[in-house]
Amino acid sequence: MRAPDFVSILYRWREWAGAEEVNQWIRRIVDTDDGLSNFIDNCLGKVVSHTITDRVARISYRLDPSLQDFIGTDELAIRLDRLVQGGRWSEERKLAVEHFLRERRKSNSPQNP
Repeated sequence: MRAPDFVSILYRWREWAGAEEVNQWIRRIVDTDDGLSNFIDNCLGKVVSHTITDRVARISYRLDPSLQDFIGTDELAIRLDRLVQGGRWSEERKLAVEHFLRERRKSNSPQNP
């Protein structure tokens, strides 16, 4: 499963077919650790930044926070955390997943209105 703008495709599909169909497909895909890993890899966005003082551009990876609309369950967050600890991804991808999990925790905290 490889597609450019994968998350955008999921949103369009949800608009056309309804949330239940998309969520069932995602649950089937992420049922295994390999499936979850592939799903996350498809959702990673490459961020290139460059300032006037940089000699070369900096590249990092990011998971869109809106991805929680599709994989916002606590169970999947626990599995993602386990995969990160298990060395499943490269350092850049690991940082992106860790950032996503941190943002998820912040948005789910009772202090966040």
